[in-house]
Amino acid sequence: MIKPEQKTEGITKARLMDDRYLFRCEKGKHCPTLVAFVGIHGNEKASIKAAIDLMQEGILDPDGLNGNVFIIRGNLRALALGRRFVDKDLNRIWTGENLALVRDIPEARWPPVHELAEMKELDGVISDIVAEYGQGNICFLDLHTTSAESGAFLPFNDSLPNRQLAEKFPLPLILGIEEFLDGPLMSHINNLGYPALGFEAGRHESDTSVIRHRAFLILMLVHSRILSLSPSRILNLERQLAASVTIVPGFYEILHRHEVLPLDGFAMDLGFVNFMPVRKGQRLAADNTGTIAAKFGGRIFMPLYQTEGSDGFFIIERVSAFWMHLSKWLRQLGFSKLITKFPGIRKDPVEANMFLVDTRVASFLHREIFHLLGYRVKKGDSSRFLRLVRRD
Repeated sequence: MIKPEQKTEGITKARLMDDRYLFRCEKGKHCPTLVAFVGIHGNEKASIKAAIDLMQEGILDPDGLNGNVFIIRGNLRALALGRRFVDKDLNRIWTGENLALVRDIPEARWPPVHELAEMKELDGVISDIVAEYGQGNICFLDLHTTSAESGAFLPFNDSLPNRQLAEKFPLPLILGIEEFLDGPLMSHINNLGYPALGFEAGRHESDTSVIRHRAFLILMLVHSRILSLSPSRILNLERQLAASVTIVPGFYEILHRHEVLPLDGFAMDLGFVNFMPVRKGQRLAADNTGTIAAKFGGRIFMPLYQTEGSDGFFIIERVSAFWMHLSKWLRQLGFSKLITKFPGIRKDPVEANMFLVDTRVASFLHREIFHLLGYRVKKGDSSRFLRLVRRD
């Protein structure tokens, strides 16, 4: 148990509440709520340092906050070990199957995966917060860093509430990651019906990443109407956030992901930084099979320069403002609800926000059309079917 006399970096551990809650402030159901997850990966501690700095500075102080704020540690054991994960990536296991497992099956019958225990605790924390404050104005954040040099950016699922929140920040806004990854925490939050953003602050070990996490958290408190600041202070924080951003702020979409398996022998070529332009056919990395070249031209995104992780790199491209405005207009007019009128598309009998596409019948519909109407495309249980995830 936590003893009040023990100290951690100048703050009593009693103030830290317990191992799971780094900070907790509750002002009531009538107030806005901000929930931030830190340390979902155990080798990413910049967000924890930033939150502790804000506590020491008195910014994260219940007396000065006009809302409910929860800062929640993620993978406790991995944080203690300084590793990305223990057995499985905690940001890849938030699937319906795993949630049913940890909620309904005795732990003695679980597979030997430590992260399932972390997931069960976090699921309970999320459920408690949503039960208490979910009827009000609430949003969720997942704070991260990268293994490569990078400016800050926001990856998120493409829903209109997520867009509305993300557009408040002068940063690259990355769409489509859920098409390539299974089980991210923020996708689970979106499935619950709440806005959720990822935030990547920069390289793991960089002091600048702490500064950007600090700026982002303060600005989120301001945009959530939990904290009031002068326009000049807001502008200064936005400048801190956008420092070292090497591409035009706005929307970008993922075109390709290179998956890394444990025995691949994957090694990223040296010298790539986030958002660097790449040409189709350009050598990017190598593995046991030989050279890995870019399948698309665009910009390299999150190149992997660490031993743990299954995402070797992504390639992204800019999305036009016209396309973004058109998709917003179509969704607001309800065109997304007409999806089942197309031949070969039907509702998933189990998941409410999921649709099944028979590619033999609906081959005339391209991925971009689904994106336009607010759907993300996932592989189905067979090569014949695709699964559509509805976000709006």
